[in-house]
Amino acid sequence: MTSLEDIIKTSQFITIEGKRNSGKSTFVFYSLMEILKSDMTVFSPIEDTLFERKLKIIKKNFEIFKDLTSKLKFFFLEENWLQIKQLYGFDYFREEMEKLIKESSTNIIYFHRFGEFFELQDIKEIEPTLSYIMKTAQKENKKLIFSINTQSPVYKTIGATLKDFSDITLAIKELSLNERIIEVQTSVTPLFHNKYYFLSSKNILALMPYNENEIKILKDKIKILLISKNIDLQKFFQYLFQNERSIDFNIMESIPTLYTKLIPDIDLLLFNDENERLKIEIPQFIKMNNLKTKIFFLSDKNYFREIDKQILYNQGYTAIFSKNFTFEELIFAIEKESGKFFYFDKFDKIIKNQTIYEGINGIFYKNKDDFFKKIKILIENSIYFTIFVYELSLDIDFNSINLKEIIRDYDSIYIDKKSNQIILLCINSRPRIKEIVEKRFIKQNIQIKNIKIIEAQDVKI
Repeated sequence: MTSLEDIIKTSQFITIEGKRNSGKSTFVFYSLMEILKSDMTVFSPIEDTLFERKLKIIKKNFEIFKDLTSKLKFFFLEENWLQIKQLYGFDYFREEMEKLIKESSTNIIYFHRFGEFFELQDIKEIEPTLSYIMKTAQKENKKLIFSINTQSPVYKTIGATLKDFSDITLAIKELSLNERIIEVQTSVTPLFHNKYYFLSSKNILALMPYNENEIKILKDKIKILLISKNIDLQKFFQYLFQNERSIDFNIMESIPTLYTKLIPDIDLLLFNDENERLKIEIPQFIKMNNLKTKIFFLSDKNYFREIDKQILYNQGYTAIFSKNFTFEELIFAIEKESGKFFYFDKFDKIIKNQTIYEGINGIFYKNKDDFFKKIKILIENSIYFTIFVYELSLDIDFNSINLKEIIRDYDSIYIDKKSNQIILLCINSRPRIKEIVEKRFIKQNIQIKNIKIIEAQDVKI
């Protein structure tokens, strides 16, 4: 059993079929750029100007195709093709194809709209032509990709013949303007999946095995946008959201002038900008246009008076947070307003799953590797934490430390006797709790010196 990506790499003859404008060429070019990563010769029956227009459109719509043209070489059917065919028959065509395959500087040749090379009266020429082309390709060790229109008058014959010759035949069906289903019609190699989901979203193309639950998650994604020049804040949210399939997260350092076109597409706007005009203008725009967009104001101020909060609420903000926000308060608010319980449900499952995450609830770690194993598990699951590293006084009796008085549930401690350091792992806590942590040491008459404080997004393991 193998994946679609692997069989596209290894197959010599590939057929893509579907209705006109179903996205056959888009999928071929996606395969070229994302899977095959090679150059390709394109042979098409349509006019070169029309083909160039199609290329310009897909290059404009999808980031992955920005360098596509540099990967392609083109051949187009001559305008007087019908007259040439009447004069010389298909022998001439086959000889030209042989020449094209042999002299092509690329190892991949794409026969675009291959059915349009034939008319109804040419049906008897289809099989010998394909046989001739493929024998030549085998000799020259060239990969051939064919796209055919299932609405073509010759489809019944050409489709059946290509299925006989091809290593794999894929059928593209339109679900919506931005969605396609790719079904494996025939394959010489068994595949893990026989149906795939091909999606275009904004400037991105994605290919994945067809799974209704996975697709529902993908389609139900909420869009969260952070507006901030604060690098620490950017890294904080990137860490939390980067692995969340239900969240489409983006960062912009400043709000664009044409924000009226951007905001209606956003579900939650995290606004960290002290520009007084924009602070008033953006929530007013959301209110006046009855948009679904929720807006959180993330201030650079350390403290907010209640009267100041009330003013901002009246202006249209959904929630207001000072620079010293608590982690749990912010995440609860995001989960509530977005309807995506992406964090605390996941946290609960990880903390309670002793089978998969053995030792995850350890409090005191004597082994450094076990301690860092816990940290690695938290990072892999985007669970937030802060690490406090302290140097202890030389005369400290380690056995006298009441660990339970220093840390909370789920937090952990590692004592490095060699370096005389104590490391605290505080889960779901920001560096702002430093004073609280240090007061717990003072309460036990333990002298400490802070060495460093590291947030989860800055840990390198």
